Amino acid sequence: MLERGILRIKAAPDFPIRCVGTIENKGDVKVRVEFTNGKVVDSAGNEYKLWGSGPWGGVVANFSVGAGCCAEELIPDLPVKFAFWTEHVKREAALVNPMLDLVSSGRPSQTEVVFKGIAIRDE
Repeated sequence: MLERGILRIKAAPDFPIRCVGTIENKGDVKVRVEFTNGKVVDSAGNEYKLWGSGPWGGVVANFSVGAGCCAEELIPDLPVKFAFWTEHVKREAALVNPMLDLVSSGRPSQTEVVFKGIAIRDE
C-alpha cells in the first residue's frame, strides 16, 4: 500500500510550481513504483500535464522519485521523496489538485493518487 505524503508548493515570479512530497511502502516486501503521467488542475479549472517515463524519446520528465527519474524500489516503512513541477500556472489560481498515475509491482498494480486543495505559496 502506498501512503500519500504532504506537498510543498513553490511559486516563482513567472509562476512555475514545484511540488515535493513523500511516498512510503506500508507493505511487508519491496515494491517497485513507476510514475507514468498525470496532471495538475488548479482552482480556476486549468489543467497542466505531468509526464514521467514513456516512448517520447528526448522529452525530459517533469517528475522524479528517489534517486531516479520516474521509478524507484520502495523498501517497507522507508519514506522516499518525490517531486514534480509544471510551468505557466495562471495567477488567479490559489489551489492545485495534483493527480498522479502510478504503476507498481504490488497490489493494486495501477493506481491514481489524488491530492486535493493544496495551497500555492511562495517559498
